[in-house]
Amino acid sequence: MSQPVITTHILKLSCGIKVIGQLDETTGQFGCGWDRPRPWSKELLKKVQQEYSPWRNRLLQDWVNRNGKSLLVIDYSSSQDASLIYTTLLPQDFNVSL
Repeated sequence: MSQPVITTHILKLSCGIKVIGQLDETTGQFGCGWDRPRPWSKELLKKVQQEYSPWRNRLLQDWVNRNGKSLLVIDYSSSQDASLIYTTLLPQDFNVSL
């Protein structure tokens, strides 16, 4: 079995937090580490979500488009119940007929 190809992506948020993301270019699996430990205040969490989620989604959408595969993204909501939010990313040229 071949070695996975991992690419590293770094985002410095306007609030000063840095996130380092690693993307497995074979499977699309994405993991990240933060340079500031949690817990974060509600205000800081909101700011992080506003900047991090679009950045991560762009990286994953680019992977989907390059590989022609769909990808399931699972997020925790910021609400008290900590529910999961599921998003399926499809290649941009994928047409759905209803």
